[in-house]
Amino acid sequence: VKSKKRKIYIDIMNAISHKNKVFISYDSVNSGHTERIIHPSELFNYKNEWFVAAFCEKRNEIRLFGLNNIEDYTVLDEKYDDEFLIEKRKKIWIKY
Repeated sequence: VKSKKRKIYIDIMNAISHKNKVFISYDSVNSGHTERIIHPSELFNYKNEWFVAAFCEKRNEIRLFGLNNIEDYTVLDEKYDDEFLIEKRKKIWIKY
C-alpha cells in the first residue's frame, strides 16, 4: 500500500512540475465517487495525510483532494496555465 501512495505522490509532484492536468477517480466523503480533471498546484501533509491542492474543472474552483481518496488517476499530456491558478488563489486570499 505504501508503494501505491508513494507512486501517486511522485506522479502528482511531476505533474505539478510539468503543469500536466490529471484525471482522477475520487471517493469523496460528500459527493461519493466522482471523476474529475484537476490542475494540481501543491502537495501538503496535514495530520499525517497527504493532500493535493488543485483547480477542479468540474467545480471551477480550487479544491483539496486527499491522496488516500484517489482510487485511480492518469497524468494527462494536456498542460494547464498556472497564471490562471495564481489569479484564482488571489481571489481566494482576498476573501479572507
